[in-house]
Amino acid sequence: MKTEKISLMDAYMIETLRRQGVSDEEMILKIQLGDVSSWKNLHDKFDFNELIKLAERGKDGLEEIISEGYQISFITYPGLQQIIKLKFNKTKDRDYQLTDKGIKNLQLNERELAQLKQLLSMNWVVADEHRESNHDYLVTIKHVMA
Repeated sequence: MKTEKISLMDAYMIETLRRQGVSDEEMILKIQLGDVSSWKNLHDKFDFNELIKLAERGKDGLEEIISEGYQISFITYPGLQQIIKLKFNKTKDRDYQLTDKGIKNLQLNERELAQLKQLLSMNWVVADEHRESNHDYLVTIKHVMA
């Protein structure tokens, strides 16, 4: 199955809704019904109507995007840090360190590592992953020059 590509902003909105306790089922239903007004107060800078537009643009895979995952079409360096915070609740200096070319020592479990690999845009790669004794991985992500 092909993983659908979405924008970084769409990913931010999906992961923000999840962090606010919105289930995947509720997300899919409200987007399909075209009524996301109840989410307006969850983030004052997001226009969640953009997710309705995502579904209307022929993204037949809306359910797959939300339930099976997605790939972000392009991620900036600050965007990478933000999506890691939203999706995995990991922050700079506490959970990983920045390098001049990416991120190192990001600790993820096996499921999170698979999700990270799926969502990374083509300009980022998981350059190294070491399995630790507690079954988590220490991951290095590097920027790839085009």
